[in-house]
Amino acid sequence: MRKIFYEIGTTKKQKEDTTKRKMVLFCLSDLHGTCYEPRNRPIIECAWDQKPDLILASGDMLSGDREEGDAIAVALLSRLSDLAPVCFVNGNHEMCVERHQPERYQKFMDDLKNGGVQVLHNETAWFWIDGEKVAVTGYELPWEYYRRFSRRHPSVVGMERSIGKRKQDAYQILLTHNPVFFEEYTAWGADFTFAGHLHGGFIRLPYFGGVISPQFQLFPKYDHGLYQMDTSSMVVGAGMGNHSGLFRINNPTEVVTVRIKR
Repeated sequence: MRKIFYEIGTTKKQKEDTTKRKMVLFCLSDLHGTCYEPRNRPIIECAWDQKPDLILASGDMLSGDREEGDAIAVALLSRLSDLAPVCFVNGNHEMCVERHQPERYQKFMDDLKNGGVQVLHNETAWFWIDGEKVAVTGYELPWEYYRRFSRRHPSVVGMERSIGKRKQDAYQILLTHNPVFFEEYTAWGADFTFAGHLHGGFIRLPYFGGVISPQFQLFPKYDHGLYQMDTSSMVVGAGMGNHSGLFRINNPTEVVTVRIKR
């Protein structure tokens, strides 16, 4: 597992009498119940080293085909909540478990909340970081956007029906699982988006990037890394685990730290 660092700017105005600093986000995606022995200590120690203001988990912390990984995900996120606020949004694996194993899903949700994790079901959590208001909105895309070979795109109107309009009086973070719709997230008004889902394209080729998405689209546009559009930025994590026997080539697992200049 490698450690990835990004630094981005913000267009938010600074008060003349304040010193510019960096808001630090520790970002996790696609754990799939994986444990880095002992007890995910490498991830926890990395988080402690970075001293984050917020910790973002963009879904697929569990794996639909391995229930024994649920407790591993809960233990990791609960431990991290002792360091900084942890915000979590469902990925397609959590949504699949909710549809087919509702009792298992409810236990997972209850355990996360009891562990101090803020679960955002199309909701917004508010924070004050060094005197600045920060809004973290969790956006759960409807199931049809995860179907194989799907080419559908959400609309800004549809997003507003689900999560409301962007918060004008705050730095707006959008936490979601699927990065494919960056244009729509930008049009909605996200200052910064964190997502995962694509596992870096599974196989990565020099100059071409990730080869295939979970929806079987070749060379997905937003597969891994930092992307910027107008005043909006998005980071896509390559994930911390695998599921269903999937493999990686030239595509190591990772945890991500993002520093946002303010």
